[in-house]
Amino acid sequence: MLKVALSQIFDCQPDGEAQALMGQYPNMVTWWIKRAGEFTEGSFSKFRNQFYDPWKNEWKGYNSQYAQTSSLVAYSALQLWKKSAEKTKSVELKWSFAVVSPRNVKIENTELVFPTKLSRHAHVKLIPENPRQRALLEQATNEHWQIGQSIVTPQWCAVPFARYLDLTSENDRIIKELLLSKAH
Repeated sequence: MLKVALSQIFDCQPDGEAQALMGQYPNMVTWWIKRAGEFTEGSFSKFRNQFYDPWKNEWKGYNSQYAQTSSLVAYSALQLWKKSAEKTKSVELKWSFAVVSPRNVKIENTELVFPTKLSRHAHVKLIPENPRQRALLEQATNEHWQIGQSIVTPQWCAVPFARYLDLTSENDRIIKELLLSKAH
């Protein structure tokens, strides 16, 4: 078995639900960063767990995976800014974006589909630029690839595709040949 991971950047067309999430997501990250002053040294899981219930109250109805991903973005930023405590006091994120958990995301046809809040789902049309991207989307629709943690912006999406290949399997040989043949 061999694990293969391919990350692709697609131009995209997010629907209104995705746009709404991208408008709120930076606020979620900023919310976590503001909590950093109340947090003593510790692991990411301690950071997330300390503020998870208040996050749920603040962001009622949102899928709990956004607590996970937004707290991870904030925690990672805080680790980079350790030497500059002033940065956490006045953070203003400049991008509309969202980080979507691999637990929630799937490809349907050429769309990235993921839950936002309650029973709502966002749809982001991915626009393939070449035959390899078209092949990956087709194969992901047929569940030949797992979709990893994706970054969605109003203009582009970064989508990781991963799978274990069995080099002795006829099915995996066909996927490899399809990728190679459509890559040119």
